[in-house]
Amino acid sequence: TKGIIATKINLGFLRKANRDLQTDRSVEIPACGGFMLAEQSAEHARLFSDGKEAAFYKDRTELLYKAKKYLSDPIAREAIAQAGRRRCLDTNYSHDNRMAFMIGAAMQQRR
Repeated sequence: TKGIIATKINLGFLRKANRDLQTDRSVEIPACGGFMLAEQSAEHARLFSDGKEAAFYKDRTELLYKAKKYLSDPIAREAIAQAGRRRCLDTNYSHDNRMAFMIGAAMQQRR
């Protein structure tokens, strides 16, 4: 947590080989109150509003542009970080919640 909040911009990368649409860090960064700049994906868009609760990029050019933009705008960066944290709390994005969901889904399949 300390590392995330001490960092001005936390980058989120997806593994193409794994066909990732999100990772644990996709929620951990905002949940800790950190500013997240992550690769654009349908799952990221479902979890957070781009430019309001996190920031997303589609290629290296946009990554560099947004990194420079948000490094030079601490007020916007902090507002986005806090909105991302609120989203996590309001929507109950947590490991416990995800585990309960997976166990429930597994139990439904067994029936």
